[in-house]
Parts: sequence; C-alpha cells; structure tokens
Amino acid sequence: MKRQTLVRAAIVLTVLAAVLSCQNPFNVGLGDNVDIEPPQVRLLSPDSGVFLRDLVTFEGFASDDTGIERVEIKLNRGEWVRVPQSMLQVSSSGNRVRADWAYPVDTTQFSSARLRVQLRATDTAGRQTESDELTFTLDNDAPAILFTFPSVDPSIAPDGESPDYWFVVDTENPPVLGS
Repeated sequence: MKRQTLVRAAIVLTVLAAVLSCQNPFNVGLGDNVDIEPPQVRLLSPDSGVFLRDLVTFEGFASDDTGIERVEIKLNRGEWVRVPQSMLQVSSSGNRVRADWAYPVDTTQFSSARLRVQLRATDTAGRQTESDELTFTLDNDAPAILFTFPSVDPSIAPDGESPDYWFVVDTENPPVLGS
C-alpha cells in the first residue's frame, strides 16, 4: 500500500514538474513558428467586370502568418505566371506578412472579348490559395461612327409629326464621306 502511494506521488510530482517547466502551460501547441493558416490573395484594382483596354496594371496583395513565397497570375485559363520579385513589396506587422504586388498586362495581345484572371499565393510552408476566376471585358477596338443623312421624303414621318425630325437610314448602302 505504501509502495503504491509512493509511485502515485512520484507520478504526480513528475507531471507537475513538467507542466510548471513550460513557458505557458495553458497554451498547448507546437509554438509560434508553425504555419497554421493558408495565405490570402486579393485583387485591389481594377474591379472585376470593368472594361479594359491597352496596357492595364493589375494590383493586389497576398498575406500570411509566416511569409509569402510567391504570387502568381493566370490569364484566360493559361499557365500560371509568377509575379516578378521586383513587382512585390513585402512588409510585416505583428504576426502578419503582406506582399503588395503589381502585374502589367497588354490587353491587345488577347483576341477574346473577355479576359479571365485568377490569382494564386504560396506561403513559405508551401500552402497555396487560389482566388475565384475574375472576368473583365476587353475593349481594344476603335469606335465605329455611322453617318446618316436626313431624308427629303416627308411621307416617312408618322401622322401628326413634323417631317423635319425623321430620316431614313440605308444600312445596306451607307453614304461614303469625301466622295
């Protein structure tokens, strides 16, 4: 009986010594250096859905609890392209690391009227996060102007309307300027 009591007391003292030797015995875990969350990636500019033309710079940021290894962009469901280190600006505040980035895109290189953009961030532990696909409308065509001339035929005006405000447009044979 005495022997069991001594064994129990030794076990209790060993456990108590182990718990008290910890820096914070109530904060159980692997420490502050463990990556516990995936990175976040966001596009700040331009807004999804807007019209784009010529050279456009996409701007955004990625953030994580340990660090950002890289930011990538995918255009029109193509291959992932790494944002160059020269276009990343990394800063930290508290336990967050933030990488602001910019990536120029020449929209005239795309034949499609739509540009689909997706973003991906990878943290220093290799964890990745991909954004939803964002869609933009490309408008690289020059504006078209169609000139029409008033008709001299007063019969086309509706009853009771002045013929001065009505005209006929011949879409099959539009007038040619300068001839």
